[in-house]
Amino acid sequence: MKRQAMTTRNIGNARELGGYVNKDGKRIQYKRLLRSSPLHNLTEEDYNILKDEYNLRKVFDFRSFFERKDKPDDEIENCTNIWIPILEDRDPDDSFTAEDVAEFEKNPIKGLMKMAERGITFDMYTGMLKPEYSQRQFAKFIREVIDCKEGAVLWHCSAGKDRTGMGAILLLTMLDVDMDTILDDYMLTNEYRTKELQVLFDMAKAQNMPEELYPVLYPIEGVAKESLMQGINYITENYGSILNYIHEALGITDEEIAQLKENYLE
Repeated sequence: MKRQAMTTRNIGNARELGGYVNKDGKRIQYKRLLRSSPLHNLTEEDYNILKDEYNLRKVFDFRSFFERKDKPDDEIENCTNIWIPILEDRDPDDSFTAEDVAEFEKNPIKGLMKMAERGITFDMYTGMLKPEYSQRQFAKFIREVIDCKEGAVLWHCSAGKDRTGMGAILLLTMLDVDMDTILDDYMLTNEYRTKELQVLFDMAKAQNMPEELYPVLYPIEGVAKESLMQGINYITENYGSILNYIHEALGITDEEIAQLKENYLE
């Protein structure tokens, strides 16, 4: 699969969906659908690229209030920043205590090992797909994307991988892109975040983390297909397909999907 890189230099995990060809042979327009990490502390070069080369018109910030309050996105001329927090500011898993959160933030390796010893796992994807609150937020995002007739839209969360990745999966599904391509695009995050992953692996080695636990590190700074499949399995078990989920849980109509295709395919 050809990587759809953006021309920005200093924005993390940044790429576009333009160039992907769907099942009917139609191609997603270039410089329209962008995904990345947050847009705080933009360089002058990247600011100008987003404004002039991509004609960026909307930025969707999926972060929580606490994630974004100290690192707000930079304002870009002729662009509207729309805050759509995907997750409510609450603990979605009672077994994941406040002490666990504090331990994890202080030392993620030690926190993970303690969680593994207690058999605690956190299904982040079902956690963002199942709640009605999150479903309303994804629906709002999709409708805002549909409403943008020209220029580019960009969506991000704190690292541009999980909430951002699910946003991309929903849009690519509605644009009739095949699942292999969708999964390949999702996994590109591990190529874009190799430095962050290496720091984590070095930390794990220094703290004598058992090697058999290393795979659980990927969702922290990168992505793991196994984590995503927990969410996909929830969708297929309850709705049959991602497209059915988009219709039934998010309330997106056939007419809205047709408008999305009209706006973004060529």
